[in-house]
Amino acid sequence: MSTGYLLLVHDQPAQVRRLVSALQGPGVSFIVHVDAKADRASFVVALRGLSGVHVLPPSASVAVNWGGYSQTQAMLNLCAAGLEQCTDAHRFTLLSGACYPVASNARLQALASSPDLMIDLKLTPPELPRYERVRHYHLSDHPLTNRRGSTDRSPRERSYIRYIKDFVSSLPPRPPFPVPLYYGPTWWSLTRPALEYVMRHCREHPELLTEFRYSAHADEHLVHTILGNSHWAEASIGCGHYYVWEEHPKRHCRTLDISDLDRIPPTALFVRKVDPAGSAELLERLDQARAPTEAP
Repeated sequence: MSTGYLLLVHDQPAQVRRLVSALQGPGVSFIVHVDAKADRASFVVALRGLSGVHVLPPSASVAVNWGGYSQTQAMLNLCAAGLEQCTDAHRFTLLSGACYPVASNARLQALASSPDLMIDLKLTPPELPRYERVRHYHLSDHPLTNRRGSTDRSPRERSYIRYIKDFVSSLPPRPPFPVPLYYGPTWWSLTRPALEYVMRHCREHPELLTEFRYSAHADEHLVHTILGNSHWAEASIGCGHYYVWEEHPKRHCRTLDISDLDRIPPTALFVRKVDPAGSAELLERLDQARAPTEAP
């Protein structure tokens, strides 16, 4: 049984190479989406010489904005390419360049034959604050209205931004979402039949994609909502990533370091997020723990 890894990357080419190198093995393949705003050539060079790696062409690359539908579109492009090109893959695992494996390759290879879906499917009733993501309009893909866009604005641009935000906030709430809404971390590991079901559902129900296009963080809802409203929900056993979410001083996924090593549960398959500098010691220890032991 083999696995296709689907990678969404935008920076740190050397770290992406380290991630791919760590996961290399017989029958393993990689499809890589490079943010259209990034230097694609630097990733092509960094991944040169590694087997089973395909970097999506510029025509399939999306300029990804934080919280925007653009990330969901990039993910869908990856999924379509993975199903088409990784013909022998029985499982597909979505990762970012800031993810790193905890489980050994032998354990990950064994997972390829499992029917389990590694994805969180949490129901989001309308009374939860998170439901606001689909109740109101969001323009996260607009360069002037993305909350993590540039702060170096001219007075004219700041005035324009205030006008847009006031206009969007004045719009009436959108109609109720057509199906029960589910959410979870973006990163998942699905069997081929489950991913085929998701992509087929997207083709047959384009209105669902339209519903998500002007929502916030659709990448944390689309796949989850499709599977959560299907028979596949019974196969979900939760996300296989270990991460630390912090609310202050701003809501973000904290970069892990060596102090997190003993907190990683034995059930975790991957950690997120890491970087070459702040996580250097942690990455070394994970590599040591993952190294196959020689028989006496």
